[in-house]
Amino acid sequence: MSLAGNWFSIQFSQAHEIRQASQCSGMAGLLILVVLIVMALPSLAAVLVGYFTQSLAVEYVTLALFAGLALVLYLPIVTLQGTIARAP
Repeated sequence: MSLAGNWFSIQFSQAHEIRQASQCSGMAGLLILVVLIVMALPSLAAVLVGYFTQSLAVEYVTLALFAGLALVLYLPIVTLQGTIARAP
C-alpha cells in the first residue's frame, strides 16, 4: 500500500509554500471527530457480527468484505481526485 501511495504522491505532486503552522477551526476539529467515528464503524460492525454469530470466521469474512469494498472504491476515488486536481 505504501508503494502505491508513494507513486500517487509522485504522479500528483504539488508544491506548497510553508509559511506557518495551520490552525484548525472548531468546525474542522468537529468534522475530524465525525470522520474518525465513521472510519471506526466497519470494524465495530464486524466485531458485532462476530459477537452475535459467535463465530470468529464470520467476523474475519466481514472484515475481508469491508476491506474488499475499500479496495474497489479506492481507485475510482483517487482517479477522480487526480482529475479534479489537474483541472485548470
